[in-house]
Amino acid sequence: MSQLIRQSHASTNQPFWASFGTGGSTGPTGAAGPTGAAGPTGASGDVAQLLYESQPVGTNGGDGTPYISNYYPRTLNAGLPSLSNVSGSIYESTTIAGLQLDLSTNQISIPNGTYTVVGSTPTCATGRHRNRLYETVTSNVYVLGQGMYENPGQYQQGNAFLTGAFTVSGGPRTFEFQEQIETNPQGGISNVFAMGIPMNFGDDEVYSTLLITKIA
Repeated sequence: MSQLIRQSHASTNQPFWASFGTGGSTGPTGAAGPTGAAGPTGASGDVAQLLYESQPVGTNGGDGTPYISNYYPRTLNAGLPSLSNVSGSIYESTTIAGLQLDLSTNQISIPNGTYTVVGSTPTCATGRHRNRLYETVTSNVYVLGQGMYENPGQYQQGNAFLTGAFTVSGGPRTFEFQEQIETNPQGGISNVFAMGIPMNFGDDEVYSTLLITKIA
């Protein structure tokens, strides 16, 4: 018997053995596995609200008397994007949740968060002038603007600018966008132009502007 086995191994390859050296045909591709779980939601992007003073064409900026040697709130009565009415004179931002503007007092209620702010306020022939972002309850100045000078005896108009960042905690807190001037116009220029000269170009007059961006 052992002899027969040895002879068989020495003989020509048999079809039965050859099949062990060749792979079988590839099977069909299996179905795709299930989709993995979604990753975490990314951080929210910055949101902004522009507040500004808009008046009908030909309307002047107003008498500067309340602003002489005293910080006093500039008028803010419009928004971009548009504000939504909450009740009475209270309007709310459609982009920064909880930010409200009281049109009767020009006060801004700002909720907790970190913000950047850019603002400008025009005056005409008022000498020195400067603006600031002021918190009414604590009497803290959150952002102080740059000082400017407009010749009191000439129809010279320029803007004071405000740029900065601040954080609100324990809020919401109430703010005013204030300005102080040195004097009303002189040399026969009417006081009604102190806080801005109308352009009379056929569209609305725009005076103070305040852009608030929530970054955290």
